[in-house]
Amino acid sequence: MHKLSYLILTILLVRLNVLSATEADHTSGAELKKLITFAGYIEASIENEDPSFFNKSFDNDAFTKKVMDKNQSNLSEEFKQGFVDELRSGWDIGNGIVEEITKGGSYKFLNASYQEGKGEILFRFLTIQAINYHKLEVEIIENDLRITDVYVFQAGEKISESIGRLYNAFCTYLENPENSTKTDWNSYREYEKLNALLLKGKYKAAHRKITNLPDEMKKESLFLTMDMQICSRLDRKTFAETYCYYTDYFPETPGKYLIPLDGLMTHNEYQHALCCLDSLYKYIKTDPLLELLLANTLYLLHDYEEAIEKLSYLIQTDPKFESGYFSLLTIYIEREKYKEATHLLDNMIMTFDYYKEDLQPILAEYPAFLKSAEYKSWMGLKGSN
Repeated sequence: MHKLSYLILTILLVRLNVLSATEADHTSGAELKKLITFAGYIEASIENEDPSFFNKSFDNDAFTKKVMDKNQSNLSEEFKQGFVDELRSGWDIGNGIVEEITKGGSYKFLNASYQEGKGEILFRFLTIQAINYHKLEVEIIENDLRITDVYVFQAGEKISESIGRLYNAFCTYLENPENSTKTDWNSYREYEKLNALLLKGKYKAAHRKITNLPDEMKKESLFLTMDMQICSRLDRKTFAETYCYYTDYFPETPGKYLIPLDGLMTHNEYQHALCCLDSLYKYIKTDPLLELLLANTLYLLHDYEEAIEKLSYLIQTDPKFESGYFSLLTIYIEREKYKEATHLLDNMIMTFDYYKEDLQPILAEYPAFLKSAEYKSWMGLKGSN
C-alpha cells in the first residue's frame, strides 16, 4: 500500500502544478453570494500562506466516495479501507498550493456559479513555471459548504478521476497479476521511471519511453499530458508530431486547450495557440491574464489592430490590471502611434500614481520614440514644436 499511496500523491502534486459570478440552475442570489464569500475566504487564506481553511473545507469522505464508487474489484473491504485511510493521511492540497505561492505565484478567484445543483468555483493558479486553473466542486454537507473535488486544467480531469483510475488499475493487477493487461498497474509504474528521467533533465529519453508504451496507455490523459509537456522542451518537429497525436486522443475538456499552450508559444505556433486560447476562453470567461495572452498572441501574429482593441477593452473593464497597459504601450510605440502612447502614459500616471521619471527605464528601450515630437511635448522639453 505504501508504494501505491506514494505514487498517487506524487502524481497529484505534479498535476496540481503543472472576478465575476454567473447564476445558473435557478439558484437563489443568497446561495450564490454564500458561494462567492466562501471563495473569498479560500483566496484570502492562501494569499496569507495559511492552508488550514482550504484543508478543513475539503470533505475527505465525499471525495474518497467519488474515488471508490467506480471500483468494481473483489478485494477485501479491509484492503479498500486501508487504501482510503492511507490516502487521507497524506492528503494536503492546501499546503501544496501554498508552497507554490510562496515561490512567487498566486491563487486568484475568478468566478463562481451553480451547475446541476452543485457549486463551482474557478481559481487561476499561477506559479513561476506555468499557468493553471482549478475548478473546485462545492456541495452543501451538514449545512456547510464543502469542497468535494477539483478539476485541474493542466491535468485535463478531476483529481478523483486521476486517483480512481490508478487505484482501479492496481486492484486489477492484484486480482490477477499473471494475466495483467497492457493498461494495468505495471504500465502505470512507468510513470515513476519517467519522472526520474525528467528530474535528471533527460527529456528525449522520457519522450522515447512514452513513445514505446502500449497504444492503450499512450492514449491515457496522464501520458498524453506528460508527453506534451516534455516535447515543449524538444525540437519543433517532435513537438508538432506529438501535438497532432495529442489533439486526436485527448478528451474534449477545458484542459485540452491549456496543456499545449507553453509548447505552442515556445515553438512559435501562434495560430494554433490562438485557437487554443479562444477555446479556453469559452470555459474561463473572466480572466484578465487570459485576455492579455490573447492580445499578445494577436500581436505576434501581426494583427495589431485586433490586439489594440482587446487591450483597450481589457484596461477599460479592469483598470488596475497593470500588465495590460504596458502591452498596449509597447504596441503603440512600435507601430509609431506616438500620440496614443502619450495619452496612455498619462492614463498610467493617474491610475498607478507613477511619476514620469518612473517610466523612463522602460521608455529608454525605444530611442525613436524619445526623439519624437510627441514624447518631447509630453515631457515638456524645449523644441517640441
